[in-house]
Amino acid sequence: HIEACSRLIRNLQNSFPEADFFWRSPTAFHMHEVMAQRYATSRPHDTPGASWTEPDVVRYMSTFRAERLYEAQKQLIANTDKVEFLDLYEASYVSADHPKAAGDGRHLSWYWNEQILPMLYE
Repeated sequence: HIEACSRLIRNLQNSFPEADFFWRSPTAFHMHEVMAQRYATSRPHDTPGASWTEPDVVRYMSTFRAERLYEAQKQLIANTDKVEFLDLYEASYVSADHPKAAGDGRHLSWYWNEQILPMLYE
């Protein structure tokens, strides 16, 4: 993952040498926010109309993985010239109660995103 991120940055910098670049950090996962309700699914490998519960939704959500990804990206950007790191991880970590889709522990609302950047970086 980090090698792919590094190549992306190099390619963008080579293609747009005069541009300023900003890297938005990953945000924290909030598995505890996933509601214990059932969701209908249309995944092709499931029976149509089948339902699944919150353990399926959080199966690949890991606070440890999210934090490792954050730390690796932060280190990459720290060692990369001319790229500003927009560090939203800590703010997202304490924003679990911010409105998002029902049962969603991965995404913060657009409102949160629109509010947090000016608060941290203006």
